[in-house]
Amino acid sequence: MSVPVAQNRVWPGVTTVFVISGVTYTAVADIAWQYGYRIHEEPVTGSNDPYLGTGVFHGEISIDGLGSSDARWEGLANTVSGIVPTFGITWQGRDQEGIGASGNRTWTISGKFSEFGVRGDRDNLVRIHAKATMVTAPTVVQS
Repeated sequence: MSVPVAQNRVWPGVTTVFVISGVTYTAVADIAWQYGYRIHEEPVTGSNDPYLGTGVFHGEISIDGLGSSDARWEGLANTVSGIVPTFGITWQGRDQEGIGASGNRTWTISGKFSEFGVRGDRDNLVRIHAKATMVTAPTVVQS
């Protein structure tokens, strides 16, 4: 019986670069998004298997971060003539083994803020929490 040996395989981590409306934020603690298509299920006469049709797209974004005195994004949650403006997000996961390596992925998302909150804590930090609804499905480019 042979014993497996190390293959010197490196599993690099991925670091985040987060840009919203053209401004890079380094103090974003957490960003999460999920998206998909609602599935419409319809019975089919004479079959046990239903028809599954693709429904409408729906996606949500949740962001937590530290407040900043420059390029604040609370204005993106305010309405303009009764309409919440659309903003753009670029999120890039960078391969730690080499910036520009083939493992880098850049996601482009657009959305509208549906919730925005600010709170101070005992460490005198301003913390921001925001939620948004995606306008379109994200696109991803691998470099």
